[in-house]
Amino acid sequence: MKEGYILSDDEVKLFYQLIERGSDAIIVPLGCWLADCLKYISSESTLVFYDPRNRGKSEQVKDTRKIGMDFEISDLANVQSFFGFEEVSLIGWSYFGGMIVLYASKYPERVKKLIQLCPLSPQYDPYWEQYQATYNSRVDPEQVKKLEQMKEKGIDETNPAEYTFFWYHNVFCKAAGENVSKVNKEYLRNACSLENESVKNLNYAAGPVFEKLGKWDWSVESSSVEKPTLTIHGENDNIPLEGSKKWKELLPHAKLEIIKDVGHTPFLTEPEKTLKLIENFLNE
Repeated sequence: MKEGYILSDDEVKLFYQLIERGSDAIIVPLGCWLADCLKYISSESTLVFYDPRNRGKSEQVKDTRKIGMDFEISDLANVQSFFGFEEVSLIGWSYFGGMIVLYASKYPERVKKLIQLCPLSPQYDPYWEQYQATYNSRVDPEQVKKLEQMKEKGIDETNPAEYTFFWYHNVFCKAAGENVSKVNKEYLRNACSLENESVKNLNYAAGPVFEKLGKWDWSVESSSVEKPTLTIHGENDNIPLEGSKKWKELLPHAKLEIIKDVGHTPFLTEPEKTLKLIENFLNE
């Protein structure tokens, strides 16, 4: 796997990993979370994983004016252009599941297929409050108490990777609908070891992004995307199933697949099932 950096239009360094195979190409944002699983996609396509600004091994951006969806779309365009791919398939998890649809709406000629992995719902109302309510109802107070004790001891500063791992494994994954006993700890530790993925930095990076989104509604953009789309939803995801059904309703050529007994991170708990769905769709 080759690695390197790409410069964005505003000269932010974006980290990438490249697996060269055939002439077809797949680009996956947030490689710091997805590459460990998706690098095993059984396909002759070339794979490019990259970390968006403020994520993974890419450069931190302190200026909040340079954070947000428009920059995500521009950065993806730069990644595609850097490698000279005329047409690509895109795989986006969570927030980036929405971003790739907006990208396809803006650059339809540059996209072949879309795969949304547990995507953020296409509309703020009514799904965002449902998402938050489900998440909050599942948070384990005992695990939060242990996390607070770790913070009191300064572990969040002296060992942020361990603190972040504990938060994801014992608080986030459970609240997001996962059976934590099935979480691939190696994959999770790899992501949590990165400074940009620490709880502290993640809160900083995600806050401005969602603040700028406001009460989003991507109905118009979604309805214009005439590309085959697969939406994968975890049965127990705290993102409402109705939100994923809404994607299927809006996107003209979409289908919805539900993975049973998983939540928001099926690539951590059911990587083989996740890969199988993706491979089948790519081969259609």
